[in-house]
Amino acid sequence: MKDAFGELDWNNTSVNWSISPNPPYFRLTTDGVGGSCQVDYPKDSEVFEVYECQQAQELVYKMKILQPCIKALANAKKTLVRINQVGIIQI
Repeated sequence: MKDAFGELDWNNTSVNWSISPNPPYFRLTTDGVGGSCQVDYPKDSEVFEVYECQQAQELVYKMKILQPCIKALANAKKTLVRINQVGIIQI
């Protein structure tokens, strides 16, 4: 997760999360004045120990909400991401 977040342009205001049981499984996208960035991971990527997704979801989160996670990810050995049906994210 640290690598995925490291690829994003943090000058943008939001990040789009696309998760799906079908390709492209896990996608993070930012769009802004400086351009756009898209990071894709297949479900069998070494990034995931386990990937579970029952239904496709497109979610948008403010970057300022996710920024505190970056500090924690710098010290983390593993990261659990859980998103419920209404889009509440737990990292």
